[in-house]
Amino acid sequence: MKKFLAKLAVTTLAIAMFLGIGASVTTVQAASAPAKVSGLKVAVRDDDELTLKWTKVSGATGYQIYR
Repeated sequence: MKKFLAKLAVTTLAIAMFLGIGASVTTVQAASAPAKVSGLKVAVRDDDELTLKWTKVSGATGYQIYR
């Protein structure tokens, strides 16, 4: 019974993909590259901690900081 259900699921997915129904992929591109922050300052707070400060980028809703 499990093999039958597995084959049925694969067959159903294949038919759906062939007919173009089901999930679709949408690609979105930004109108322009995001602006870089300016005025970055690093203040040492402790041996294992830093505080970063910068001038806010207009329209930014968040920032990603990589170490």
